[in-house]
Amino acid sequence: MASASILALLGSASAMASDSLTSDEKLFWGTYRPIPYVGLRSRATDSPLIGLMWNTPVASGVKNLRHECSYYDNMAKYGWENHDGVGYAKQTIDDAENNVSLTVEWVKPELETDPNHWVLRVSGEDYATPLDYEQGQSDQ
Repeated sequence: MASASILALLGSASAMASDSLTSDEKLFWGTYRPIPYVGLRSRATDSPLIGLMWNTPVASGVKNLRHECSYYDNMAKYGWENHDGVGYAKQTIDDAENNVSLTVEWVKPELETDPNHWVLRVSGEDYATPLDYEQGQSDQ
């Protein structure tokens, strides 16, 4: 059993097919939330807010819940390592207190035809049991 549980809020916006997309349409969805470790939203004022939370499960509930960046979380590493500003971003989050290393990738697979279609892939490893979650389903 893994020492950390992962809750990923994943989604895909409605389709917007077009032959010629403007740069504004391609930039409608992105990593525009600066406070969470992982935060996605659109540029609409009423955008849903997408994020990632994880913790160490304990019998009495939750220990070391992570969501918003905090100096007191003592993270070994976090932040986007690769980001093209339009349709791809990748980061590794090393959380020693939860004994987990997460790899988070955000991709717009159909950027040229449907920039509102995106995928958030979260993979985690707790140094003993590999975890791989995509769109809320375990690949194990």
